[in-house]
Amino acid sequence: MSGMISDVRIIIITLFCLFFAVSPVQAAIDEQGAAKLKSMFEGMLEGSKADLDKGKAGLKMDGDIMVEPSGSYYAVTLPYLTSVTPDGSRTEIGIIAINAIPADAPGQWKMTLAVPSPIVHYGPKGEELVSIKIGRQHFSGIWHEKLDNFVNLKAGYQDIAIRARMDKGFDAVVPDMTVVSDLADSGNGLLSGPTNFSLTGMYVKLLDGGEARIGKVEAVTDIFGYSIDRAAAYRESLRALGESYEAGEASASAPHAKALYKLVTDFVSGAWDGFKMDTKVTDVDMTRPPIPGSPEGKFKLAQGAFGLGMRGFRDNSVTLHVNFGYGGLSLTPPPADFDKTAPTRATVNISVTGVPFAEIANTGQASLESAAQTPALARMAAIQALMTMPQILSQAGTQVVLKDTMAANDHYSILANGTVTADIRAVNGATGKGRIEMEGLETLAALMNEKLQDAKLLPEEKEKLQKTVSMLAVMQMIGQQGKNAEGKPVRTYDFEMNAQGQTLLNGADINALLPKDGEGAKK
Repeated sequence: MSGMISDVRIIIITLFCLFFAVSPVQAAIDEQGAAKLKSMFEGMLEGSKADLDKGKAGLKMDGDIMVEPSGSYYAVTLPYLTSVTPDGSRTEIGIIAINAIPADAPGQWKMTLAVPSPIVHYGPKGEELVSIKIGRQHFSGIWHEKLDNFVNLKAGYQDIAIRARMDKGFDAVVPDMTVVSDLADSGNGLLSGPTNFSLTGMYVKLLDGGEARIGKVEAVTDIFGYSIDRAAAYRESLRALGESYEAGEASASAPHAKALYKLVTDFVSGAWDGFKMDTKVTDVDMTRPPIPGSPEGKFKLAQGAFGLGMRGFRDNSVTLHVNFGYGGLSLTPPPADFDKTAPTRATVNISVTGVPFAEIANTGQASLESAAQTPALARMAAIQALMTMPQILSQAGTQVVLKDTMAANDHYSILANGTVTADIRAVNGATGKGRIEMEGLETLAALMNEKLQDAKLLPEEKEKLQKTVSMLAVMQMIGQQGKNAEGKPVRTYDFEMNAQGQTLLNGADINALLPKDGEGAKK
């Protein structure tokens, strides 16, 4: 399996040569250009080989890189590529043929390429473990030499068939998969733009009888203000650091860790202004065969989503955003804890604003330096760094924001919003306000009471459930009755954490309202 994983980068690099259709009228196609193009591909393959060698794998190249002027383009043929591992496993990638011409901008190339099919991975005894076949494909784009990557990309693959015979094994088909990337240069060496990925109609059949269907997977990744120069410098520095480590000039010591830490934090804060990623999946349907003591199992999900983003590095005021959500969740047979009270749909939206990344990174750097000078006090240095965080966050006005976060099913719904602001002058180091709206609280309480009557409950489960029922009873009494934005009756709960360290619920100290351990709901 390690050999298969090692091949991913090779496949991507060879893939990364299929771009916008080659036009017949461009810069001169000559031997000088062919030599430059050959040198570029030699560097790419040697880099891949070096990376695989570090991972105890290897890249076998049978033949030479051939680059020949062919009328209006260069015809490129790479060697027959095989990835090998010490245990004798290998992945036969094959020969990749590429057409390329110089793009309008210097140091960029328009390319088209086709991935070999099939690509086959063999085990130590020569047994076929994985094969990937592609029915139809197209790949075109623009390669940027200095970025060492594509700035534009259009790729489509249809009728993909995957056969795996590792462990229990499976067969999978993917009718359609596409990748489209469009990074634009603003003119000052900064790239911004989206990369879109989609996969449609995937079907997986497990050899043990299970199966899975996924209607669609969509992922959009945006980058903002990505510096080509900083990215190139980072790659060179990382390569040099890695080479010195491999050569024994540095060791996995505190100085080496400091250098790597600074390299990474400088890159993250200076190479771009940020990124954003959003992933969605729809119509997931999974089935497992019956097992002893349990019937056939089914999992269904109408939609799911996950998002992550960070932006504002150049202003040293970063906003981190995380979101997660799902809807139409169904489990058959339901697990013991997945009953009428379990949420079948939920959404979480959390943002952290005003994060002073530079100060946090510098604090971490100082902690590493202290630990290097006095290893015995490394733990103390880490604790001291943590103790400075409240002041750093307070001075920056850092906030944690919870927005439109909800959990619901057909019986109830809970909606939460709130903000917490770092404040070193406050007793708890922060102040905050929030609101929770609950619809169907009475129904939820009734369902919990119904569960409490189950004679199969273990004593510890019953005790935990009794506390929950007591809490719901209190919430019924202290909630302010009103209507939500849809006009439905709800109970609202306004929270406040003040500078004096009190937590207020609807204006009253929460400690005086909530039941203590061993007590029921206050009357």
